[in-house]
Amino acid sequence: MKEKREVRSKNPGLKRAFKRAAVSACAAAAVSLALAVPAFAACGPVVLDAGHGGGDSGAVGNGLTESNLTWRITKYAEERLKQLGIPTVMARASENSNPSLYQRNKVAQDVKARAIVSFHINSGGGTGAEVLVANNAAYNNFCASETQSFGRDVLSRLSSLGLYNRGNKPRDYPSGSTVSLYASAQSSDYYAIVRNARVSGFSGTIIEHGFIDRGDDALKFKSDAFLKQLGYADAEAIARQWPNSYSRPAASSYSSRWVASGSRWRWFDVSGAYGSYAAGRWVDSGGSRYYIGGDTYMVTGWAKISNQWYYFNAPNGDMAKGWKQVGGQWYWLRPSGNGYGPVGSMGTGWLQLDGQWYYLDGSGARVEGWRDIDGKRYYFTPGSGRMVTGVQTINGVQYRFDGSGACQGQVNKTGWSFENGAWYYYENGKKATGWKDVSGQRYYLDPANGVMAQGWKKVSGTWYWFRTSSGSGPAGSLGRGWLSDGGQWYFLDRSSGAMRTGWVDDGGARYWLRVDSSSGPEGSMGKGWLARDGHWYFLDRSSGAMARGWRDIDGRRYWFDTSGAMATGTRTIDGKTCVFDASGALVSQSVVKSGWQTEGSARYYYENGRKVTGWMSLDGHWFFFDRSSGAMRTGWISDGGKRYYLRTSSAYGPVGSMGTGWLSDGGKRYFLDRSSGAAATGVRVVDGRVCNFASDGALASDGPLNAWYDASWRPSSSSVSGSKVHFFDASGKEACTRTTNTPVMGSSSMGKDAFVKVFAAKIQGNYPQVYRSDAKYGATTPEAFAAAAWNAATSEGVRPEVLAAQVGNETGWLRFGGIVNANQCNFGGLGALDGNANGNAATFKNVQEGLLAQAQHLKAYSSKAALSQACVDPRFHLVNRGIAPYLEDYGADGHGGLVWASNRLYGRDLLSAMRSITG
Repeated sequence: MKEKREVRSKNPGLKRAFKRAAVSACAAAAVSLALAVPAFAACGPVVLDAGHGGGDSGAVGNGLTESNLTWRITKYAEERLKQLGIPTVMARASENSNPSLYQRNKVAQDVKARAIVSFHINSGGGTGAEVLVANNAAYNNFCASETQSFGRDVLSRLSSLGLYNRGNKPRDYPSGSTVSLYASAQSSDYYAIVRNARVSGFSGTIIEHGFIDRGDDALKFKSDAFLKQLGYADAEAIARQWPNSYSRPAASSYSSRWVASGSRWRWFDVSGAYGSYAAGRWVDSGGSRYYIGGDTYMVTGWAKISNQWYYFNAPNGDMAKGWKQVGGQWYWLRPSGNGYGPVGSMGTGWLQLDGQWYYLDGSGARVEGWRDIDGKRYYFTPGSGRMVTGVQTINGVQYRFDGSGACQGQVNKTGWSFENGAWYYYENGKKATGWKDVSGQRYYLDPANGVMAQGWKKVSGTWYWFRTSSGSGPAGSLGRGWLSDGGQWYFLDRSSGAMRTGWVDDGGARYWLRVDSSSGPEGSMGKGWLARDGHWYFLDRSSGAMARGWRDIDGRRYWFDTSGAMATGTRTIDGKTCVFDASGALVSQSVVKSGWQTEGSARYYYENGRKVTGWMSLDGHWFFFDRSSGAMRTGWISDGGKRYYLRTSSAYGPVGSMGTGWLSDGGKRYFLDRSSGAAATGVRVVDGRVCNFASDGALASDGPLNAWYDASWRPSSSSVSGSKVHFFDASGKEACTRTTNTPVMGSSSMGKDAFVKVFAAKIQGNYPQVYRSDAKYGATTPEAFAAAAWNAATSEGVRPEVLAAQVGNETGWLRFGGIVNANQCNFGGLGALDGNANGNAATFKNVQEGLLAQAQHLKAYSSKAALSQACVDPRFHLVNRGIAPYLEDYGADGHGGLVWASNRLYGRDLLSAMRSITG
């Protein structure tokens, strides 16, 4: 069954359907076919809708089509209802017609139906019958009670005919559509037959009579007698639910309204049978105005709407107007719309109200006290916010304000005054200009307007800097000495304050202050190399101080005389002859060391006058020089996480050279790798013997070990290489070599589709009937079982083909017959110990759990990683984790029997089974 799209064409068989319905109507009166709507019983007929039809065959399977089956079942239902005296109308005029869902509902509307019942066959791999009923929304709720009651009745009748009862299935319409919500503000019904009937004032329901692609269901559908039984069962349930005495309940009625949602409110717009929550718009209700946010909830508090600010009173949400105090501040919210903004919007700037002037700042808050506006100063009365004019006494001081409210200043004022965002100095009521000394500090007041200078200021062609804050002196006072500004250093004359340029001597050092802006801001301190007056100078890159004497710069050595000029050519310095190249770098001195040098009790090796550090190969031997001092090391050292021995005598090589091979030292034996010289640790095969070395390299045991070892590190001169694993017997000689290692963990070598296809084919012939017939086991087909195996294995990182191989090996490809039975869903023999009675092993609730337990048991043996899923393996805690990373390990050969089975060839059996899947 599938939903149908709406079309506009009318049903050509409608009048014929009306005529048939009129004959079977409980009303005795004859009806003319010319009437638009035939007469029926007072309660109206039942409209029978055979699903699909015409070019729409509906579901197809097992040689059957849904449209054919539904037409035959519907006709049998019509036949039985006529016998029971229930008037009916067919929504489809003939088997070949296919009206839209809208047209089918229109038929029911036109005949004032008591209900419409749609007949369908399901598909999709399930089994049994189900009824699609109305949900429990309050809107026309009688549709929910009628269809759900009908569904229970008809499913009971269909169940007696051998169809599995899948129950009633209400379904809500997805959100986001104009038909998502009924007028009751609850989800509408998903299926059009159910939903359209409900909004039309009568019940609509859909009967799904089983699955056309289910073999046992399809077998029944091929019997016409069975189809008749279905139609009669449907009809008898219809007659019971909607008898001729039925009276259609009154339809629901709703209007747009407020709907509470927790502690918040939403506005629900109703349009006919449907509704939706308002979002992002105004709502007028009860004489007040509200705003609904984009989240569909009523707004309270401040909100910016269409670039205007509004305030909505809490908790009611009504829009505020006029003066409104919020958070201790007063705001003006326009009581009516005007050229400045809509009604309710927040005002800013100047406001004239009742002959008084107010000022609202950029946030809308009413200004009180002093405020500078557009270069003028005003005073607004605290408490009322009214602007003052004339002469006013404020905090004991008299001020004069003109008619516009602008302050004209104090009467006979002397001293500093902060006005319009700037500082001024008054003398007898007049602003001072030019240089001014006040309280031991020097200031500069703009000659044009008297504004106190701050920051950089050029006066009479000279730059000065005036403090911008009061950190090292009053703000605005003249700065002197060193100044850091904008990431640069400047020097202000300690007497006049003028910015200096060129060479400056201060604090025993000499500095260069740039004379122009070619390499940085004028007056800023230079750093690094400086070419001046035919000489090169170097200015410290940190302090800027000029260099004198020897200086190492960028890995080379230079000398600067007392004037700071860099030396070139040949100079005699401190009694030594020094040669400098054209760049000034030192080329040579009287003595340059090279090669081996003994200094005190230590030996060093020099290259180009520098001491060598770390490893160095000399004359075919490796030496190690201390990475800090450069001194040659002897004896044991640690470097890069490994230990090395550097000879202390010349018996086997030069003193200090790196030892290799066997070493006896301090009563202990060591083996130094013959290539790298690193001391061996752990288990190693040396000269055909298995040796165990301690963490410091000392030999712990010298003899064969009867065990498996990874010999990938054995020297290349040996016949052993790669990642092969070798076995040594009691004499220490190699007994055999395992040439392959097949990992249990990791990714599959097959894609999922290929794996499912091959594995399903392997188990097809043995697939247990108990799984096929009972859905509780979770896999009614071999393909479903194979997919479950893939999912279980990959969820824990196990290769799916390994899991499948063990299923085949343990169960005979699901043939069972041993200790474990099929209904135990135990595919790995978990708990099935030798000697147990039949059924005495672990049992799992379904196929998925059994396969997951098996995958977790494999992971326990082959990995030490934590489980990815909750543990369902009852024997997981009994395993010695990670002892068998390869399939070849799964036997009793190499781990003392601590693996899956006592069969020594178990790993080979698994490998053979796996190859039957992977090819």
